[in-house]
Amino acid sequence: ADAHAKELAAAHAKMDELHACLDNEKHARDEQHASMQSIVALERPQQEARYVELQGKLAELHRTMADHGDKHVQQLEEIQSEQTRCREDAKAQESQQAAINTRLEQMESALAAEAEKHAQDLTSARTELDALGRRLSEASAVHEAQMQNLVADEAEMRDANNAALKDCADYLENLLRESADKHVKELDALKTVHAKHCDE
Repeated sequence: ADAHAKELAAAHAKMDELHACLDNEKHARDEQHASMQSIVALERPQQEARYVELQGKLAELHRTMADHGDKHVQQLEEIQSEQTRCREDAKAQESQQAAINTRLEQMESALAAEAEKHAQDLTSARTELDALGRRLSEASAVHEAQMQNLVADEAEMRDANNAALKDCADYLENLLRESADKHVKELDALKTVHAKHCDE
């Protein structure tokens, strides 16, 4: 019974450990996902603001191009170059975002596989618990049957002993009765003999 209790306690501890592990992994995944989304959210407004600013400068240069000639052409080229660089930065940002999304998908896939493994372990633990419960029930039934047999055997032995004691008591009673009758007869015979001697 102690061994069964220890096995049951170990199975419960394993189940609690599996639940805690799943909760910790989900919390870590949520925190990392939130951190990456926060980084992307912080960088995107800066890029958009920079692009809007450049668009404004470009429009201003178009308005004043007729008055400033080559200077404005040079500025326009610089702005166009900056726009090209911004587009390249945007592409790099998109590539980085794609890499982040790929990493997140890989992490989610790994966590899903780990969660499935833990679920299998949990199912296995539950199966072991069920088997342990059945074994405990079977052991209890066997113990109860043994106790019933022991009580029945003890009652049978007690009845047999009582019968033996009664037979012994009856034998001794008969023996004492026969002995008493014999002594009475012998005493009567002695009295008769004594009486004859006295008469003579």
